Amino acid sequence: MALLLLGSAGQVKAQAGSWQPAGADLSYPRTLLRAGALAEVRASLVAPARLAIYRTLWADVQGAPPTDNTSASGRRARATWAKNAAFVVLLNQAPGTDSSPVALPEPQRAALVANVRGVLESLNPAVEAFATWSGTTPYTEWQWRSKELIDYLIAYDLLRGAGEAPTALAAGQRQLQVFAGNLYRQSTTPFLGFTFYSTVKNNHTLMTAAALGMAAVVLSEATSTEPAQQPATWAGTGLYHIDNVLWRDPQRQSDSTQVAGYAEGPYYCKYALLNCLPFFRALGNFLPDGRQTYAFGASARSIRNPYFDPKYARLYEWLTAIQLPDGRLPALEDSYVDMGMPELALTGQAQYATPMYFS
Repeated sequence: MALLLLGSAGQVKAQAGSWQPAGADLSYPRTLLRAGALAEVRASLVAPARLAIYRTLWADVQGAPPTDNTSASGRRARATWAKNAAFVVLLNQAPGTDSSPVALPEPQRAALVANVRGVLESLNPAVEAFATWSGTTPYTEWQWRSKELIDYLIAYDLLRGAGEAPTALAAGQRQLQVFAGNLYRQSTTPFLGFTFYSTVKNNHTLMTAAALGMAAVVLSEATSTEPAQQPATWAGTGLYHIDNVLWRDPQRQSDSTQVAGYAEGPYYCKYALLNCLPFFRALGNFLPDGRQTYAFGASARSIRNPYFDPKYARLYEWLTAIQLPDGRLPALEDSYVDMGMPELALTGQAQYATPMYFS
């Protein structure tokens, strides 16, 4: 009996790294919405404008998923397809032939589930190195890797929320864990004494950190013998560096005490938030308001849940305040002429979801 207990304890110790803080809601879905909001979202599809958007999304996921699993654009398209298809499965609605949606026919639902599972199981988890001897900086490709990872994680989360069994999604979950582990490993591997997080303090850091944070939320129950594949590691890395780059580092991009904007300008603020906002929303669904201690290396900080932290509202207030009358952001720094920020709706705060009157 003693030997059995010792063996069991050793196995538990070897397989570690899950991330389930006090107060965590372990139900699915936990990214874009909670299960309690499903009925309201379904009911909203009777509005013509929303049904029109849903028709477009529906049309995009009919047929087979994209096959290119190598190029940046191909990888991105597959991840987006998986996310959108999983959303259709979760809503369990088809557009219908008139102004009202109808229940998704079971054969169509089964085909979508099978295709999303197949895409997750065959996703390309490769992540480029931080830097190379030839002087290139492949980490700039992580802007695409991070978005792929986030979309795939949302797809997995929505399928779990739709009732798909974890055993049926185990192979896809494993691929996601490898993908997140590769992103963590490459982002922490030094090159000639330089490291990504110590030298890059901009939107690239925020995007990478947000993807790792999202992986920690969605795959919170996962364990591994490798720290690089442990959700607790991803959570610490993600929250620590978002907090650091935005508010604490000498090269920080904003100020936590006042409305100060974002140093790289509105475009790169939006670009970073395209990854951060889905993560913050998921974190707000997963954890209540409050502080947790997040560690990276030998450093640890007490950080409030960003979904509830008023520091972040100062960024959203700035983006809202500088909007032009038609909803565009001003073309400052590297910003485009026709650029808005409808994604601020992910904050859950109506005052930031302003209409746009341009095309």
